[in-house]
Amino acid sequence: MMSNEVIIANESGSIAETDTISSSTTSSCNKPTDINSPQPADAIQQGLLMLLQPSVRDIDSKVKLARESQSLLLQRLEDLDRQLFAVKEERTPPIDLEPYVKRLSACRRKVLLANTILQNTQDRLNKLHSNVIRETEKRRAQSKKLEEQAAATGLIN
Repeated sequence: MMSNEVIIANESGSIAETDTISSSTTSSCNKPTDINSPQPADAIQQGLLMLLQPSVRDIDSKVKLARESQSLLLQRLEDLDRQLFAVKEERTPPIDLEPYVKRLSACRRKVLLANTILQNTQDRLNKLHSNVIRETEKRRAQSKKLEEQAAATGLIN
């Protein structure tokens, strides 16, 4: 009798289930075989998922923090831009603020560009994560279907 332990991670990354799959079958040569042994592609997929999932979550959380920081910076830059424009309109300053306003506008554009890049990166990570989960579910369903077929033919006790 062979026993395989399957650990399934849910979307939040915590371990959702721990299943022990036990099965034994006999072939025509009376040798025990395990129909439930993971296929190489399935094992690779599970290994990659377990390997990449913490990194993807870590990157995703850091991207979210960076986006929040970029948004806060953008708000503050816009406020400062409005205040400088109001000061400029109110009176003639002793120094020319125009170059500083231009620099501030250039910084604002760079922050907007960085924010857009971060958003696109996060969208790609989310899509990758959903594709991995979908593929894992598909593999799980295929495995379950094979188990049911084997049980129906009497190969599993």
